[in-house]
Amino acid sequence: MLAVGGCGSVETRASEPRAAESVPTPAPAPTGPPWPAYGPSDYTYDLALECFCADVGVRYRVVVRDGAVESVVYAARGRGHVAGQAVQPDASWLRVTINDIIELANNERIAEAQVDWPTDQEYPRRVWIDRDKNTIDEEIGYVISRVTPA
Repeated sequence: MLAVGGCGSVETRASEPRAAESVPTPAPAPTGPPWPAYGPSDYTYDLALECFCADVGVRYRVVVRDGAVESVVYAARGRGHVAGQAVQPDASWLRVTINDIIELANNERIAEAQVDWPTDQEYPRRVWIDRDKNTIDEEIGYVISRVTPA
C-alpha cells in the first residue's frame, strides 16, 4: 500500500507552461577606485593580516561603534593569548574600520592596491596594499570576514 500526504493541492496541466520564478539579480561588485564606503557605522568583523609580521595568521574580532573602533580582541586562542582577550591598546595597525581599509585602497599615494570585492557584498573580502614599490616587506593584506551589522 502506498500512502501520499501533503498540504494543499497541486494541479498541473501539460499544456500550461510554468511561470518563470523571479530570481533577484545580485548587485555588481565595484570594479575599481574609488571604492565605495561601507554603509553601517555600527558592526563587528573579523580581521586577519597578510604581512611579513608577527600577526600573520592571527584573527581578530573588531567592534566598530559610530564609525570608530571600540575594541579589538583575539577571535581565537593562540600562542600567548586566549579567545576574547583584548589586544594591546597601542596596536594601532589593528584598530581599523572597514572604511579605513577601503580608504587605504583609494589612496592615490600608495604604489598599488588589489581589492577582492565579491558580487552582492557591501564590503571587500580582501585588500592588499603595497605602499612603496621600492621598499621590501612593507606590503600588507587585510582579510575581512564575519561582518555583522549591529
